[in-house]
Amino acid sequence: MKKSYFVIAVLVISLAAVGASADCLTVESGSNGYPVSGVWHIYNIDRSCWSVSGNVSESTLWCPPASGWQFGENWSPPATITASFTVPSDNVYTYWEVDDNLQLSSPYSSWWDYIDIGVSVHHPNNTTTYYSSVIHWNGTMDPDNGCQSRRSSNFSAAAGDTITVTITSASPGGTATILSAVPLVVNYQTQ
Repeated sequence: MKKSYFVIAVLVISLAAVGASADCLTVESGSNGYPVSGVWHIYNIDRSCWSVSGNVSESTLWCPPASGWQFGENWSPPATITASFTVPSDNVYTYWEVDDNLQLSSPYSSWWDYIDIGVSVHHPNNTTTYYSSVIHWNGTMDPDNGCQSRRSSNFSAAAGDTITVTITSASPGGTATILSAVPLVVNYQTQ
């Protein structure tokens, strides 16, 4: 009898965990207009569902007003923010990208100040494809006020794959301004 209670308890906990993760992801579908001229799905993972490590605080970007994070002084290891979702089986389009708004400046134009967004795609056959630095900025580049969304290079994923987005940032002196909105994952097909 104790075994059956244990099994029921494990099933209830497992189902509750699935429900919680489903609450993290919203999917918007549409055609023509933002972000591309064609058909698209936008995957938005709620900020509360991202895993954060290092000197990172929740923040709001001023342009456009968007929830996200501000990175403080970090070096080794750098600060990281990561989240994953599994690609559903309906209407998977050809192209995938990450779109993000960033507010960035480095008062000393230091390449040590940086933010990097990478993607990994874990396939059902237990292999993983890595796409490093799909979006990258360091202090030697021009500042960014966040008003223009950055679009990544394309990557590939299929139904049943698990997409993980990882944001990594460092600012050894803590003088750089490095803010990231919650990234969106966009799946689209141009027309």
